[in-house]
Amino acid sequence: MSFFKRWSVYILCLFLIAAVYTDLTQGSLPTIPNDNRINLNYTAKQIKVQHSDTVLSVIEKINSPISQLNVENVITDFKLLNPDVDPFQIKIDQYYYFPVYE
Repeated sequence: MSFFKRWSVYILCLFLIAAVYTDLTQGSLPTIPNDNRINLNYTAKQIKVQHSDTVLSVIEKINSPISQLNVENVITDFKLLNPDVDPFQIKIDQYYYFPVYE
């Protein structure tokens, strides 16, 4: 019986060493792709919001070919320029930074 216990301890240690080696070299947790790349293909312009202006209407005024722009990217860029502002709740007579795409 002692022989069986000894070999089980050796095999258990061998599996433990293999698991630790695999964890340290390859990792065991799935990796999440990094999509937090900042797109800096624009400059910022400070504009005072008028009555009935929305983020997209101001973007349309200051950028000529709006058809090429993705709405989600525009909203994301607006949030990057104005981190404490909800793009769907902008206030009249306030100044905000809007992206001007190149």
